[in-house]
Amino acid sequence: MKYFSYFCSFLLLLCTACTVEEDFHDSLEVEVWQTSVEKSIPTQSRGAFIEQFGEGDSISFYAQGGISATDILLYLRETKWQPQHTLLWNKLKAPAQIIAHYPTLRKETALYKDSELIDRLICKQEVPWGKPIHLAFGHLYARLSVEIPPTLQQILKKVVFTPSHIVDSILPTTGTLQYHTNGYSHPIIEKTCTDFSSLYDYTIPAVPNFSVRLSLYTTTGKKYETILRPTSYTSNMHLKYKLRIKENTTEKGIESEEDFIDFLRLLAGRTVEGKSLEDFSQEENGQRIYKLKKDLQLTDRHKQILHEERLCNYPFTETWSAVFDGGYHTISHLTLTAWEQDYIGIFPKVAPEGIIKNLYIKNCHIAIQGKVEEIGILTGRNLGQINDCHVQGINCSFPLASPPENCINFVGSIVGSNYGVVANCSAQDIDFSALQNTSAIGGLVGNLTWNGDTSQKGKLLNSYIAHFTATKKKSIKNIGFLAGMDTYAILSACYGYETGGHAICYHNQSSVSTIYFYPLSTKYFSNTKVKNSVGKTCFPYDATSFSTVVEGLNTWIKNNQAKYPAYTFLRWEASSDTRPARHIGRK
Repeated sequence: MKYFSYFCSFLLLLCTACTVEEDFHDSLEVEVWQTSVEKSIPTQSRGAFIEQFGEGDSISFYAQGGISATDILLYLRETKWQPQHTLLWNKLKAPAQIIAHYPTLRKETALYKDSELIDRLICKQEVPWGKPIHLAFGHLYARLSVEIPPTLQQILKKVVFTPSHIVDSILPTTGTLQYHTNGYSHPIIEKTCTDFSSLYDYTIPAVPNFSVRLSLYTTTGKKYETILRPTSYTSNMHLKYKLRIKENTTEKGIESEEDFIDFLRLLAGRTVEGKSLEDFSQEENGQRIYKLKKDLQLTDRHKQILHEERLCNYPFTETWSAVFDGGYHTISHLTLTAWEQDYIGIFPKVAPEGIIKNLYIKNCHIAIQGKVEEIGILTGRNLGQINDCHVQGINCSFPLASPPENCINFVGSIVGSNYGVVANCSAQDIDFSALQNTSAIGGLVGNLTWNGDTSQKGKLLNSYIAHFTATKKKSIKNIGFLAGMDTYAILSACYGYETGGHAICYHNQSSVSTIYFYPLSTKYFSNTKVKNSVGKTCFPYDATSFSTVVEGLNTWIKNNQAKYPAYTFLRWEASSDTRPARHIGRK
């Protein structure tokens, strides 16, 4: 019996020793591996959103159950998250409920930057005891994408986004948002239209009944506003809205090719039965505004009417003093016949208070039939404003058997002679090789000049020409790819591309200029032949340095916009074709 008692005591000690040994092996190191980031982000978007981790990134790590951890920092080393101190599974043998935040979540962590929520990733999962942890992150917030209609995007200046809810804090152990109702007051997220994409993306909190007020401001001074319907968003959710702008069908304007012909007839002082100029216009803020409401394709019949009735070509006793808004529509296949008159153009002469804006002209022909003073597709002489107008594909014919001496004074694709302002304009594929007996030919402006007062200098700003052709002849005195002549003028933030070897401006006197041009062999200013003389800054570039053109032009806008508060300069982007730069949002 005594021996049996000793044997039982031995067995009890043996069992106790085994239990202690097993408890020792329960202290296992926690392994945390990176796996993926679940994406709710569109491939093309305006914001910079988290899509992957980089070496050395850190996360905040919390766990309970089989692991006890409170705000432990883990650092990414290759594919494994390494804690500052060793993490161990505890002896409870229970699963671990874990949560991780990226970027790290601390009391001082900013939730907003420039009034917009900073994108955050979160991982919440349960892991069996002792198993390696593979983190799979998703976006804590939701994503809202708003697509702007192309016609509105072309004239969009900025988008103002006002959310209905504001995030105050995040509970780190659960990832729950603490927020308050904004009531459409603040913060206001303002995004300037700086590229051609019509998609605007926003990070928004995953809360019930979240809504947004959108305010859209255009370069034409209009404002559109809408409130997106309340929606309950969840984490990693991505919703897209496609805005539709309902146009005012009662607004008066030019709605057909026939309307355009009648409009020109009325401008010329002709009588049109049952119509007056007021039928094409309305008054806004004290200004009379004429609007083009659709693209126009002029036919041979329309061209014949223009020719026979000598429209755009007549003694213009009253200059254009209203506003013509092209609405970013295109007039195609226009033919101007230049008879013996002073000024030739859709608007032969523009008064100081006159404005022509937001218009495209494509495939236009000028036929010289007599001695004229000043010719431009938009106007022969401008004393007002030509803004955001673009011409493409212009050529000339000279059917006169024996053109008289000094047949034409000034010719430009947009303006013949400019005393006012031409800004944010462009000209492409301009062929003036048939011209002869001409004082000055300019790719954009024939004559850039002043009115005798040095405070009233003609201006050519933030514009360009691409593919310009003109033939040097004894009967042509001055050819320049931007302006044939400029006198006491300002010619800045412009560039020329493939300009036929012509000078920037052949005759230049006392003007201020900042010009980019290509190719490198092109002359600067013919009568100075100096790269950097007083008041003239020229930047030649080649095909390997196109990016400098975009950077230089945008820098000029940044530095000079305040000097011209009356104009909003279009910013620049790299072109998808051979041009080194184009205005953002323009063709």
